[in-house]
Amino acid sequence: MRFLIFTTLVCLSSLSFAREPAPVWPLENNLFWKYAPIERYIQPTSSGKIESGLFGCVRSGGNKFHEAIDIRAQSKDKKGEATDTVLCVLPGKVAYINAVAGNSSYGRYVVVVHDVEPGIFTLYAHLASVSEQIKVGQRVRGGSVLGVVGRSAGGYHIPKTRAHLHFEMGLRLSDRFGAWYQGQKYSSKNKHGVWNGMNLQGFNPLPLFEEVRDGTYVGMADYIKSRPTAFVLEIVTRSIPDFVDRYPALLTGPIPRSGVQGWRIAFTAYGLPKSWTPLKDTIANKQGAVTLLRFDPELLGKTPCKKTVVAGKNGSYHLGRDIRRTLALLFD
Repeated sequence: MRFLIFTTLVCLSSLSFAREPAPVWPLENNLFWKYAPIERYIQPTSSGKIESGLFGCVRSGGNKFHEAIDIRAQSKDKKGEATDTVLCVLPGKVAYINAVAGNSSYGRYVVVVHDVEPGIFTLYAHLASVSEQIKVGQRVRGGSVLGVVGRSAGGYHIPKTRAHLHFEMGLRLSDRFGAWYQGQKYSSKNKHGVWNGMNLQGFNPLPLFEEVRDGTYVGMADYIKSRPTAFVLEIVTRSIPDFVDRYPALLTGPIPRSGVQGWRIAFTAYGLPKSWTPLKDTIANKQGAVTLLRFDPELLGKTPCKKTVVAGKNGSYHLGRDIRRTLALLFD
């Protein structure tokens, strides 16, 4: 009997400490894991400023957003072209492949949706080539080869000396992006469906990999929820966005059986809706009303390129164009 009880406890203990797989570095080199200086593995723009290859308001004096980290190519052939292999960071399914470099400023790129909770996407851009072994809908493992790092791009030129992997991690805002885009009457055609960059909201992947390297990584949901909260909105609506159906791990509690009356959503300074609280009662009564509950001026002041919550006259704050677009996509 003692043996049976001990066995059961061991099994339960193993289940309680089971963790999702940790992400692998997306290029086949180990400089990052060896704590190499950031200049060794991040590729800056022509400015030479290392921060220009990082995530955030890092370009044009802080006024241009870079939604990824640019990882420097390490290996070159005799012609000076990059030869590094690009690896899938986590298990998942290939969601989209853009094989025509001129169709996007990203050049050739691959998008993978992952098995972790929430089911984030990763995007691998400026590829010299996409692996012939992968197809849309195919399952891939962490470490699977997706292509070769390069400098492909539509509308501009990346020299050999700055070949790199543009690497993004994030969440997709809406399944209805195509209809929304068409309604905006943009002059350019949407060639990428729901995987258009306007429908993708990223977060900084570098601190996540640092947690993995340092042995402090717990899981994707914990990482996203732990990003600093820059502002909180309350939205009055009875609808449940497809975003919530897609990422239930970001809910702070169950949806009321009687139906939801609204949402309290915490956002990062860059506009990532990182946690969702379903509400039985709301401050405002009018359907569609949006209330700014609180905000952090210091955090918002560090992200001048993103117009989420914007300072107005006399110390007032209001919703900017970027967060209004995000809300339109989330709530149609």
